[in-house]
Amino acid sequence: MTVNPVAAAAAELAAVAAGYAPASMWQVAADLDEIAAVDGFTADALRTYSRRLDGEYPIDPVVLDALEDLAKAHAGLVAMAEEIGVLFRQVHSEDLRRAEAPRTGEHMWNVDGQGHGGATASKPSLCADCPADCTRRTGTN
Repeated sequence: MTVNPVAAAAAELAAVAAGYAPASMWQVAADLDEIAAVDGFTADALRTYSRRLDGEYPIDPVVLDALEDLAKAHAGLVAMAEEIGVLFRQVHSEDLRRAEAPRTGEHMWNVDGQGHGGATASKPSLCADCPADCTRRTGTN
């Protein structure tokens, strides 16, 4: 017996998701705007498989109905998934606003993990995760 290629593709999706690391929060935003496609394509795959079985195999209509219900359930998740990108943009609206319409010198507020926001002796870093005696926080590095 062979492996169901639809199930194998779903397993590959899980592997791809596990190995994927977006390069930035901008990529996360774009990814979440498209996340509904996962359920949409899954619904399409299940419908396509069901129709193929219906047209070419002696399968009971009760089984086809169950597959169609499964496809409809995945299609029903599309609207829920579409809201995730909207939610992201609402929750991160301040971050997005500052990046999409930056103030003069906005880059001076950024904490990049290396320069800790450009800390100097006269302007301590805003890096909250540094201990109080961190030279990057005090600007004495």
